[in-house]
Amino acid sequence: MDRLLGQAGDLVGTVPARLAVDVKMNDTREDYVRSTLQRGADGTLTVTPHPVQDSSMLSVLAASDAFLVRPAHDPARKAGDIVQVIDLWHLRGGY
Repeated sequence: MDRLLGQAGDLVGTVPARLAVDVKMNDTREDYVRSTLQRGADGTLTVTPHPVQDSSMLSVLAASDAFLVRPAHDPARKAGDIVQVIDLWHLRGGY
């Protein structure tokens, strides 16, 4: 929010995670797909996007602990591919 207001602030970093399901090709804009993260016994993160991403679905946002970052024109991805996510639990100040 600081950066949107023109103030100094850090950009939110991403971390790698393994995709749990196949996802279709992305369109012309960067998307932040509401998702859940699971950490395996070896520390590896696995991300599962919620099946419904309609912006009016606040319950989906409330149930999310990560955003899967999909760049514009990102090709289709298969389960097991490494993707970038924003881990909401690690944001400064929580949420």
